[in-house]
Amino acid sequence: MNRKEEVDRRALLIALTSVGILLIIVAIFLLSTDNKQEQESRTIVTSELSQSEIIALNQALNLTYKTKQTYWRVTDEFDNPQPFLDLYKVEKDHVGAFQAILKQFYLPIPKDNTYKSTQSFLNIDQACEGMKIMEQDNVRNYNLLILNLENQKAK
Repeated sequence: MNRKEEVDRRALLIALTSVGILLIIVAIFLLSTDNKQEQESRTIVTSELSQSEIIALNQALNLTYKTKQTYWRVTDEFDNPQPFLDLYKVEKDHVGAFQAILKQFYLPIPKDNTYKSTQSFLNIDQACEGMKIMEQDNVRNYNLLILNLENQKAK
């Protein structure tokens, strides 16, 4: 390779490096602009819910976490008895629905740490009775949630 070819090669390398740096700068600028717009839209959307609505949604989600985990505990302790496994799957869907509402309003999704606080049962009959009471409590709590939700998008 002669001197001219080497100079041309270095010039090309410098030019490509400069273009790469320029593209990185443009990408960073575009990302920061998108983040600012996204943050502004999050603020707008989040402000659509009152503090009491946010609290009610989080309480309902935590109650659903606990119900789901209690069903799981029963299936785990009593070797997957029906209908507890099916009910666990239903509660899992309910959790997903609550999480989708929270995501819609750009709210943080609390972690599910309820397994340790779930009730253990001595037998299936006791589990059925305990879960019947838990589901009745859920109905009362969900009715309260609906009363607290003024925002139609969250219902």
